[in-house]
Amino acid sequence: MVNYSRSSTSTRKVRLSAVTVLFSLLLSNPALPDERKDKEKEFEAVRSQIKIVKTKIKSAEDDIEQMLAELQKYEIAATDATNTLTEINSSITAKKKRLSALNDEFNSLDKKLEKERKLLSEQVRAVYQAGKGNYIKLLLNQEDPAMIGRILAYHNYYNQVRIRRINDVAGSLEQLKTLQYEINEETEKLILLRSNQETRLEEFNSYRQGRREALARLRSFVNDQDRQLQTLQKTEQALARLFNNLKRQTTITEKHEDAPPFISLKGKLTWPVRGKIRTRYGTLKKGGKLKSRGVTFEAEAGTRVHAISTGKVVYADWFRNLGLLLILDHGDGFMSLYGHNEALLKKPGDWVEKGNPIAKTGDTGGQQYTGLYFEIRQGGNPLNPSLWCRS
Repeated sequence: MVNYSRSSTSTRKVRLSAVTVLFSLLLSNPALPDERKDKEKEFEAVRSQIKIVKTKIKSAEDDIEQMLAELQKYEIAATDATNTLTEINSSITAKKKRLSALNDEFNSLDKKLEKERKLLSEQVRAVYQAGKGNYIKLLLNQEDPAMIGRILAYHNYYNQVRIRRINDVAGSLEQLKTLQYEINEETEKLILLRSNQETRLEEFNSYRQGRREALARLRSFVNDQDRQLQTLQKTEQALARLFNNLKRQTTITEKHEDAPPFISLKGKLTWPVRGKIRTRYGTLKKGGKLKSRGVTFEAEAGTRVHAISTGKVVYADWFRNLGLLLILDHGDGFMSLYGHNEALLKKPGDWVEKGNPIAKTGDTGGQQYTGLYFEIRQGGNPLNPSLWCRS
């Protein structure tokens, strides 16, 4: 995105020169006083019209600046809402898995408890049958008193052990019930939060779409005033300044153990995203005088963007005309650029491996279509990505 705060200098100079010549001719013409006054009025009308046009252009430029600022604000807000929604969904999924595991454990312990109860019941019944419910009868029915003592001690010990086990299982079940209640309550809160986030995201996307439509109308007006070429030129200048600043501020001194020199990977890299190429390197842009410095892919919103090679994230932020932009430094002056994303998965300073997901495709930056804008540069100079990447 570029700054629209200045009008086309060359266009204005041509218009003003033409008006000056016209005015000189009118004044040098030996016409009658009344006729000369009429010519002067015509000139004033032309000059007034020029002033009106200039005022309209300036007003449109001011509106665009305001729209761009708001577009940036709401695109970032929508991205934050999307990231939060993703985190909430992950939390809900984890909680549901945990709850399912607890339910399985609960059922297992419940079956174990029922088995213990059944065994205890059978044991008590056996003791009762053996003594017919009366320890005196059991005593009289035995010939060896010592044996009777051992049997009673055995049954008593076995019963105490089983009772302790039943109490332990019952205590575990109570703990599981408490934990299960807490997880159910937390899951309900998360579901409610997710619902709120989805509503917010719809509002943000609706507002963002409205801003894009208004921005398109304003741009159409400026294009009618022959401003497209200057707009594209300033876009290139802004991006060139960014790369120059990055070159001065960041120099990769660390070398990844398994990372080969980037120059050796020419023709062996994989495209960062799968999708139809909408604009190829070198394609003439609107206005017919500037060429594309990169490749634009068509892709559904949210498609993962992958690093073409090992590198360090040196830029990850919103950039005018490119929306959410991420730049990787691959060393030796080579950088790759990924624009128009709906979400950035890495932050400045992060190291990424070849193929690591680094962003998700989108339409940020006021784009009409969802996809990815991709560049490769060396020393700030754009290279043809088709010579480096293959399908």
